[in-house]
Amino acid sequence: SPFVRHSLGLVLAERRRHDEAFASFKLAGRLGPGYSPPYEGLGDLWKAKGDHARAAVAYRQAMEIDPGKATHPWKLALLLH
Repeated sequence: SPFVRHSLGLVLAERRRHDEAFASFKLAGRLGPGYSPPYEGLGDLWKAKGDHARAAVAYRQAMEIDPGKATHPWKLALLLH
């Protein structure tokens, strides 16, 4: 399920297993195309790796999926500021 894969991605990211976290978030996005948290997770990972352009793309994808969630534009604004 996308929820399980997203949760696994969070655990992997916390343990600094970034490649596996990326894969888990990407799979969660494919399994639940209307579920925005995996894209937020990808944005957080890209930001942590210093790739702000990719992080911005991921946060924008999350915003497109769930425009009502406040954390997506907030994270994008912090990234671009």
